[in-house]
Amino acid sequence: MMQIGLFVPAASFAGALCSGLFSHFGREEDKGMKHGKLAEELICLSGIVDRLRPDSILLFNESFASTYEHEASWLADQIFSALQKKRIRVFFVTHLSEFVADQGKEKSQKTLILEAERLDDGRRTFKMKPGSPSSTSHALDLFEEIFQNKMLTQPKGESADKRNGQLGPDRKGTDDGADSSRYQVRKGPG
Repeated sequence: MMQIGLFVPAASFAGALCSGLFSHFGREEDKGMKHGKLAEELICLSGIVDRLRPDSILLFNESFASTYEHEASWLADQIFSALQKKRIRVFFVTHLSEFVADQGKEKSQKTLILEAERLDDGRRTFKMKPGSPSSTSHALDLFEEIFQNKMLTQPKGESADKRNGQLGPDRKGTDDGADSSRYQVRKGPG
């Protein structure tokens, strides 16, 4: 908020000014189909990188989500490392667990991993706190909350541990490994 000239709602605050504030957010797919979604992202990012100066801030929001995680994590790591060497402060909001885990292994003083606070009973506080890479985005919790009385249930052979949202093998059933009919169907209310 300080970077864009707004008051910071805090009892006290200290921060460094940046030379530019940039963002790389997902956009709608190219309707003219000149490029695929990943190519569009990379072209957009290239234009941003051309304008960056030392001490700039670049915000990424779910970048490279249009490709496989391994490739996306590699891209994110290459870009992150190159930008840090150029004194660019980088913030990633991402579900790329491989990328985040690699950053966590680095234990660099320049890298801080934050996670949304989650109480032991599963409630969210919407507060960010330092943490370690998480292997779940708690998607099953959201799915259950939104679809709790609908026709779909959780995937066959998997169960959600209510305490931490982890996926794991269903202890009562077996997973036949088939991709078809991945969701069980049950009757909804009346």
